[in-house]
Order: sequence, then structure tokens, then C-alpha cells
Amino acid sequence: MLFLGHLSSPASGCSFLVSNYNLTAQHGPDVVRLANWWQRWRGPDATNVAYAHGWAFLHNLLSMTGTFTPQPFVSDDGRTIALFNGEIYNYRRLAKALTGSSDSFGSDGHVLLPAYAKWGEEFLKNLHGEFAIVLVDFATQRVILSTDAFSTKPLWYASWVDHGAPRFLAASYESALTSLGAPRHARRMAEPNQAVVLSFGPGRDHARSFRATHRFPLVTWDLRQHKDTTDDFISALRRAVAVRTRETKHRAFIGLSSGYDSGAIMLALHLQEAPFLACGVRGHENSGVLHEREQFCARTAEVRHTHSIYLYIHTYIHTYMYTHIYIHIYLSICICIYIYRSGSREREKEPERQREIYIGIHIHI
Repeated sequence: MLFLGHLSSPASGCSFLVSNYNLTAQHGPDVVRLANWWQRWRGPDATNVAYAHGWAFLHNLLSMTGTFTPQPFVSDDGRTIALFNGEIYNYRRLAKALTGSSDSFGSDGHVLLPAYAKWGEEFLKNLHGEFAIVLVDFATQRVILSTDAFSTKPLWYASWVDHGAPRFLAASYESALTSLGAPRHARRMAEPNQAVVLSFGPGRDHARSFRATHRFPLVTWDLRQHKDTTDDFISALRRAVAVRTRETKHRAFIGLSSGYDSGAIMLALHLQEAPFLACGVRGHENSGVLHEREQFCARTAEVRHTHSIYLYIHTYIHTYMYTHIYIHIYLSICICIYIYRSGSREREKEPERQREIYIGIHIHI
């Protein structure tokens, strides 16, 4: 049985929370609301809570593309449930393969359960996008957790035993797990390019409580460099910008400087004739370059300038809910420029930077 509800104070964020027990009954509505509060900052559209098979599925929606689509996604027999954060760029191609029509699904998330039904856990390898997914299959008693190959969307999970009862939580942010009592030793962040499959048993069968049965990569990389021109890089740059803006309901937003990175993104947006907002902070930038860019892209761009970094962040990034388009493009493209300039580094030397470098490869050089 599936019961749908909502929190009395709507949250704002494209994020989720999954538990193998009734959150409200166990913690009370105030604690659940506090745990979800930290996940609220990606969008204002809807918060849904569903209860099924003794589990709770909470989702905060930011509707960026397609039809308005509250979650979770539930199979026709009610035995498979999925929550999803992000965007599947190739969902129309997958819809064509699954149903014969690229227009079968109103939004990208609807492709997930049909893809799982056809290809099993390997469906993750067919997704091109930026995502975090939790799928629970009650028929086979397993949980599948995965981010995209670069972990651009956050995903945390935890499993432990609480007073003799096996507990499982998955959420977009670690703070939600912490607020709901997940011990520090039990909390894990999903790794880039690694889907993990957990099994769970009925009742208090601790020996089978959310044991990781196996993991598998979504993509196998060949990072050797064979290019002697920038032609493929330019082509990949333009494709990366186009794929992140073609389905959105809103215009894109970029932070504008006089550097190469934002200039390349601005030009790519302009060449595809996509209206966008650009905002810059006056300071040590080359004002002549900024003026030339503003004039060149005047037909497609609205350019604004501010003297305050606080106003830049608060007014523009907080106001424009489509800002995440810029963030994805900026990470994927400007870090890829970093690869082109400097080459990759060993993960042990600079793990956080290396993670950003991996994000850059997402544009498929």
C-alpha cells in the first residue's frame, strides 16, 4: 500500500530522503522537518512524502524540465519505488528504445522504472546525465544507489542496528542522516562512477541487513590523450552547453568574468541563440574585455554588474532558481579547460581538485 502525504511547511529543494521505517512515527514531524530543512535550498516547487511497505520516501522537487512531476516513482505493481535528483539528458532516446516513441514520458524521471524493468540494474549504464538515484525493489529485496559517473549530485546513505532493529537511510545530504540519528561510522557518501547494490531481509534478520552484495562502474574510462588540436574540445564544449539548456523551462544564468572559462561558456550560449543572464562582480576584471563581451552577445544576453560579492551571491544566485544550470556547465567546462591546460593529477595529491577534474571529463572530449 502506498500512502502519499506532505509536510505542513513546504520545503524547497531538489533532494530526497529514504528510510526503511516510518520517519514521522519514529522521530516526530518536527525532527523530520528539521532533517529536511537542510536539504531545502534547490527549489520551491513541492515536497511529497510517501509510505509503502513500511518505508518512507520524501522528495523535494525543483521542476526544471518537462511536466510537473512529484516523486517518488512507483511501478504499476507497487513493488519498485525510485527517487531521483538531477536530469537525464538522453531520456527521449531511451523512451524511443523502450516504447517506440520519444514523447512517451512527460519528464526525464519517468524513464527510470521502465528502464530498470527492461535492463535491470544495468539501466544505470544507459543514462547520460547528472543524477543521484535510490531505487528499492521489494520483490528482490535490494536497494540500488548510484550517482552519475562524476558524482555531481550528492548522495549519502547509512545502515546500522538500532535497539535490535536494522535501520537504513539515504539522503541528498549527510546532515539529514545526522539529524535522524545515523551513527558517524555508518554514514557513507556514494562514490563517483560506482553503483552499489544492497540486500535487505525481512524483520530483524541482522545478517542480511543492507549488506552490499556488489558494486559496478557506470563507465570504463580511457584517459589517454590522442588529440593534437582543440577542434574536438570546442565541439564537446558546445554540446555540453546545449544539452544542459535545451529542455529547461528557464533561461540560463552564468557568472561573468574577463577570464577564458566564463567567456567560452558565454560564447557557446550565444552561438546557440539561447537567451541568458550574465552577472559579474566589478573588481580586478578587465573592464574592456567585459564590455566587448557584453556588446558581442547583446542579442542573447542580459548582462548585469555589481560591486558586492554578497549581492552577487544573494540576489542573483538565490533569486534565479535556474542557477544550477550555470553551476553544472561551469564545473564541467572550465575544469575541462584545466585538464587541457595542465593534465590530470594523482588523486592522492589533491583529492578534491581531482574530483572536479573528473567532472570536467563529463563533456566527453
